[in-house]
Amino acid sequence: MKKFESAFAFCVILILGILFQHSYINDFPSHTHAWAQSDRYALSIGFVENNLDFFHPQTYVLNRQFPGNFEVPSAERITAVNFPIHDYIPAIFMKLFNTNAPCIFRGYILLYSFAALFFLFQLTQLLTKDFFKSLLVLLFAACSPVFVYYQSGFLPTIPSLANAIIGLHFYVKYLQDGRQKNLYVAIGFLLLGALARTTFVLPLIAVFGLEILRSIKKEIAFKSLLLAFPAAALILFTAIAYQNHMQFTYGSLFLNQLLPAKTLHGTKEIVKDVYNNWSTQYFTAIHYMLLSLVLLGALLQMFKSKAERALPLRSMGIFLTAYFVGCVLFAIAMLRQFPAHDYYFLDSFFLPALLFLILLLARLPHFNRAPRLATLALLLVGIPLAAAALHTQKLKRESGSWDRVAATTNNFEGSAEFLDQLKIKRNATILVIDAYAPNIPFVLMQRKGFAVMTTTKENLLKALQWKYDYIVVQNEFFVTDVYLNCPEILTRIKKIADNGKISVCALSNVNQSLHDFIGIENKELLLHEKFIPGLKQQAHWHNRKSTKKLLFENQPVGFMTPTMDYGIAYKSKNIPLITQRDNIVLISSYFFSPKQVNCEIAVSVVVDDEGVFNKTFRLKNLLKKNGQWEKIDLPVYLPKITKAPYEFFISINNVQHDSLYYHDFEFKIY
Repeated sequence: MKKFESAFAFCVILILGILFQHSYINDFPSHTHAWAQSDRYALSIGFVENNLDFFHPQTYVLNRQFPGNFEVPSAERITAVNFPIHDYIPAIFMKLFNTNAPCIFRGYILLYSFAALFFLFQLTQLLTKDFFKSLLVLLFAACSPVFVYYQSGFLPTIPSLANAIIGLHFYVKYLQDGRQKNLYVAIGFLLLGALARTTFVLPLIAVFGLEILRSIKKEIAFKSLLLAFPAAALILFTAIAYQNHMQFTYGSLFLNQLLPAKTLHGTKEIVKDVYNNWSTQYFTAIHYMLLSLVLLGALLQMFKSKAERALPLRSMGIFLTAYFVGCVLFAIAMLRQFPAHDYYFLDSFFLPALLFLILLLARLPHFNRAPRLATLALLLVGIPLAAAALHTQKLKRESGSWDRVAATTNNFEGSAEFLDQLKIKRNATILVIDAYAPNIPFVLMQRKGFAVMTTTKENLLKALQWKYDYIVVQNEFFVTDVYLNCPEILTRIKKIADNGKISVCALSNVNQSLHDFIGIENKELLLHEKFIPGLKQQAHWHNRKSTKKLLFENQPVGFMTPTMDYGIAYKSKNIPLITQRDNIVLISSYFFSPKQVNCEIAVSVVVDDEGVFNKTFRLKNLLKKNGQWEKIDLPVYLPKITKAPYEFFISINNVQHDSLYYHDFEFKIY
């Protein structure tokens, strides 16, 4: 019977894992926390490239985040990082199969998640002696949105969580049978979890504290603790010392400092942000309702019967209390990370929440006594839980014009082959300006280099003085994020090649305009359209509002008031976009606003009622002067549109209902 129950549980785990992850198993690191995930992916590739040298982990980035905030160049790719065993093992398989495909890494993490859920099921059975309760806890954990999203990701959180659960499983077995072997196995897995993810030292400390307490109460001999725990502490402190040595010698891309709230008011605001951002991502409404019902049932049962609890349950109650207090202290120490990092919940409170549920269920009558009713209840709970988890998976992977990670990934796709065609060697050093997520461009280029993360004038001019072979910029962000911050860059770099998404440049003293850099003069003009205020017949132009209250060179101008949702707009199905190459839309206009505005210039292409291209550009990032006329030139790079019919849109969207005037609003398509 036990074998059947375990086999059934594993089948449930396998089905849910395939259901949730099959569509994403080979995806490049993207969407939520792609920065952190791409860093781990780069670590794994780094092990492949350094011949599996475990003690010198490396990524592609030569300038570190700590110390220096990416502003200090280095000659080394090596970085300090917590015991990187879960980046190293995927590297072994990458080398074995001669591929760096993301599915290798994702598959490894997915298998570890299966182990986490399977041993969670076994742990629940040990504590509740109930098959249906164990399945309920399994479903509760497996369908948590935050667990599902990282279940086949790149972070070491899932493997460390799994190791902690496996360790607790063997610890409960030790509490039941007293066999030292189970204690040593438990400490081994708890230690492995702590080495890769520091927060998982908390269950190890809690187990040690509980064993000390039991020795004081004469439940066990103190000498039984003299071997395992000191050995674990020695290994842990040795790993920390080595990491500190690496940090001092090479620096790190990975956070290694405390970030508590600065004030009491700040604490309240952060907690509020965490609740607003992640409360429905940690668990769904169904999770919270289920937990509330189990809590209510457990309280009623406790008042109804005060039977003596078995040793493992009493001990795990003490353990959970200590573990929870440790998590609270961790949350206080790292509170500023929680609003932006949902996986910190997996690192801390997720496992205590599961243990709390298990201990509550242990107080309820056995579900095994009514198997048909229990089966129906599990179906009624499990199906909505799985559906909600599947829905959140899709939501977490939604993208749009705001998604700089997706844009950066798209821009650098195929860049390795593009650089190969330019005869740029794989060992060349690249300066990537406006990298956004530091390792993503380099992983896709398969070349090392420096990442300019903050494109201030000071940072850009400093980075241009570093030692590198080539400069790469993303075309769509060059004007808004680079040129407008530092116009002098046009006198420092010269374009070598352009594939429509990125431009490869070299350091050079050159006298050129923005149009020269873009290369507009050498491209074929497909269409030129201009809005002329006051002219009644203008095909395809909409919302043609004009006024003479404000003039530009004695001419009326277009305007947009706070009551208007959008200003001038162009819409057409008859422009020549279907070509064999990408297109450039060059938007030019003079703008005037008495104060900073949050309006957007939007460009989109719609095919079959679905947007195939959509980009928005905030005017506050383009305009530097208030209360006077200012001209902008905005190049927008369109992908090849190979299907008709389609519609082309340009509009000024009044996002926050500002006042804006414009003159000579025009666009050209090359």
